[in-house]
Amino acid sequence: MAARLSEFVVSSEGQLSIQKQNPYPPEVIESSITQESDALESMWTGAIHIPFMLEKAIEPVTLQVPSKGYHVDAIAQKIGLPDAKRLLASRYSETFIW
Repeated sequence: MAARLSEFVVSSEGQLSIQKQNPYPPEVIESSITQESDALESMWTGAIHIPFMLEKAIEPVTLQVPSKGYHVDAIAQKIGLPDAKRLLASRYSETFIW
């Protein structure tokens, strides 16, 4: 298991992060974006911001995620981080039918 994860663990300047060492080439990203609807410039989504400091309150946030670029960058910007390297995100989705 650790051998498989080693391609995702990166250390620089004394900081440890989990990321893909060899990100997708720009042409692959551009190709996937081009295949999406041209009318879709961005989408709105809801999230819950859980700060790492216990003194800060958990709060719901609304994010505008651009169709071009990375959604983690939009999340980092919304919660005031300098970049997405310091972001730990977990996704949970549930559909409610009334």
